[in-house]
Amino acid sequence: MKSRNDVQPDAAPSDHHAARTVLDILRSAERPVVIHVIGCCRDIALAGKKAPDLFAEKCAGIYLNAGTGFAGAKLEYNVTLGRAAYAAVFDLPCPVYWMPCFEGEVPADQPEKRGFGTHYTFRQSEILPHLSERTQNYFLYMFGRYTNQHWLRYLEQKPDSTLLAEFSAKDRHMWCTGGFLYSAGYTATRDGKIVPREKATGAPVFTFDPITVTCDDDGHTTWRPDPKSKTRFIFHVRDREKYSTAMTAAMKSLLTKLP
Repeated sequence: MKSRNDVQPDAAPSDHHAARTVLDILRSAERPVVIHVIGCCRDIALAGKKAPDLFAEKCAGIYLNAGTGFAGAKLEYNVTLGRAAYAAVFDLPCPVYWMPCFEGEVPADQPEKRGFGTHYTFRQSEILPHLSERTQNYFLYMFGRYTNQHWLRYLEQKPDSTLLAEFSAKDRHMWCTGGFLYSAGYTATRDGKIVPREKATGAPVFTFDPITVTCDDDGHTTWRPDPKSKTRFIFHVRDREKYSTAMTAAMKSLLTKLP
């Protein structure tokens, strides 16, 4: 996209296949659809610019995993993949749940700007060895970068103990966990329990706060709290000390349920 309003009228049909697929899903959906953007924003931005009325009617919300929470920070990697597309998402007539990947380099004299980034890490030994053998193999197949097509047979075999030990010892960087929980109607408590959002009697470890936000054509965002906002929200870590352990515990409780 050359600009935030560029719908690429001269593009080959094959180049817009993904955008058309998004529009087809929205048109045929019996209820509003949630969209998670992880990486470049181009396909969703194109779809939204092509049919804004459809997004207003059928998109329940876009969870935008990109950017940095502090306005003075340098551009985050996903934004650099398509600055105009990233800016265009903030124009769309549907709710946007902005999930900055990092909080950015917040000055020490502005502590109120901290906590607006989704990134956390965990050691894979906290989860991987506790999963069922099939689920372990699901991850080991990816971690081992296997290229053969016998993936189903791989799931049925005994886990490779060498690979299991190797990847259990590695750290994993995570960003999107909170958005997946929230869009499904759940949140996580500060001790890592997954609970329905409306029944979160204790303080959740993260919230989505209403904001007013603008994004210039180069992908630089400016935002401020706005209690009256009904369509723009920002991910907010409410307990920075417990956030990583809480999200890891929540993810473990989900994955250990898989057969």
